[in-house]
Amino acid sequence: MLKNNSYAGKYISGYSISLELASSTSSRVFLGESISPDRHNAAIKQIYAVSILSREDKENFLQEVNTLKQLRHPYILPILSASILKGTPYIISEYAPNGSLHDRLQHGAPEPMAQNEAISILSQVGQALYYAHQANRIHGNLKPQNILFSSKGNALLADFKFASLSSPDNFSATPPHGLAYMSAEQLEGVNTKENDQYSLGSIAYEMFTGRKPFTTPSVKQPGTLYKTRTLIAPTKLNPALPRRIEQAILKAMAKEPSQRYKSVMEFIKALGIPGTLIVPDDAQEESKQSAIPVQKNVGPLFPGLKAATTGATTLIQFTAKNTFLRNTFPSLAHFSTLPLVNGSLVVPFTSPKKRKKLWPFLLIASLVLIAMVVAGMAFAFSPSRTQQGNKGSTGTGSAITSQTAQSGKTAIPARATPAPTKSTNRITIPAQPTRQVQPPQPKPTKQPPPPAPTLQPTATTAPKTTLSVAPAVLNATNCTHSNNSYTCAVTLSLGAAAGTGQNWYTYSIGVGTSFNPSNGTIAPGQAVHIQLTVFDNCTKMGTFVFVGSKTNVTAIWKC
Repeated sequence: MLKNNSYAGKYISGYSISLELASSTSSRVFLGESISPDRHNAAIKQIYAVSILSREDKENFLQEVNTLKQLRHPYILPILSASILKGTPYIISEYAPNGSLHDRLQHGAPEPMAQNEAISILSQVGQALYYAHQANRIHGNLKPQNILFSSKGNALLADFKFASLSSPDNFSATPPHGLAYMSAEQLEGVNTKENDQYSLGSIAYEMFTGRKPFTTPSVKQPGTLYKTRTLIAPTKLNPALPRRIEQAILKAMAKEPSQRYKSVMEFIKALGIPGTLIVPDDAQEESKQSAIPVQKNVGPLFPGLKAATTGATTLIQFTAKNTFLRNTFPSLAHFSTLPLVNGSLVVPFTSPKKRKKLWPFLLIASLVLIAMVVAGMAFAFSPSRTQQGNKGSTGTGSAITSQTAQSGKTAIPARATPAPTKSTNRITIPAQPTRQVQPPQPKPTKQPPPPAPTLQPTATTAPKTTLSVAPAVLNATNCTHSNNSYTCAVTLSLGAAAGTGQNWYTYSIGVGTSFNPSNGTIAPGQAVHIQLTVFDNCTKMGTFVFVGSKTNVTAIWKC
């Protein structure tokens, strides 16, 4: 719930508190804005139920904060900093503007969540939880309220339990809504990875059935739930749920930890989600920087793999270790396989082939070509060819001349041919007739075909069956500014031809927003008036999403 508070305007670790986002019996969460030039938002959690006074307690708390800051994963909410003011600890994290999984479950209750949406959220949370377990970190406080959503719509695992802020065997500060997702051994004070798996299975149970585990609704008092000793099978509450998903949930929620899956990743795979683990780039860089130097003269990296000999020209093919190599050495991901020499990775190469000498062939071809040219010239200027040309040229010239004189066409006069002499060695060049040049005829131009008659469509108005929102663009001109926020009014409408009503809810992307109302049911032809409170500066851009049961519509926040 967003509300003003007495902390508004105060500064904590470089952040100015503006609003109170949520509160419980042990903590409060405020919206803070950085005083740095980027002016980014952050969530400031005040844990007033715990006091840290001794130096040892302060060191333990700050050391645990630094450990959690090392968990860098796309689906884990990053912790920015922490501080202790007058014995009260404060934890500052990135701000997730799109609410929590608890909000989405409440919007759709008592209906189960769409299977594709539930699978996507469980996949992201499962990967983040498995990543934390690999770093020997247990969440210990997994519930829908601690699964938030980023501006891009991705799930973010938040609010890890601090061992330095809790006493063993004491769950008095745990809210009642968190007890529904805790295993029996966790209620006794035992925190293990199997507890996190049980909690994730309980959350999956609620997502696929629309009801918390070990609860049943009252027949006489609608809206009241009673605790049950036995777990109701998920398919009895949701008959459309596949059997494999039901079996995976029941195994993850087994009473005995030894009967559950060996890891959260196996549970995710059993749900039908591909077991693809996202390894953050930051974690890869840290692993490279903190890598242990490789000792010389050590044994093979993988026993059973035959090392490549020196000067190998082919890659050793292996399959069992191939995937492990690519995952262990991300920088070598483009190589399918790599041979090993003395326990070290080497990249074999192929020696370049020697080129054959071509100059003898070029020399022979040049000599042959020259010989052919010389032979052709000798044949053309031989004496026998010259005498044959003189004999055939005497009568030809006079014949052409007489034909030119008799023709009545205009032509350039030919040069006079001198009378032949007794010498037989002179060559007479006959006069060539001049051809009359005809002026070019213009090419006929093609006439374009007449345009085909166009059919005018008959104007028809399709009946509206989807959601619509007005105005579609919100900014400082159509919103009211007061107390570092903007108040806007929009109208959400459903077309009269929709047939049936739709359940709807809202969220924002890129800007912190409060909606009133934030969800409800809309009938065909009905219009719902919604008030929006935008807490970011007008220089930012964002999107308001209105999600219906069948259709979605968006409005833009732009200045």
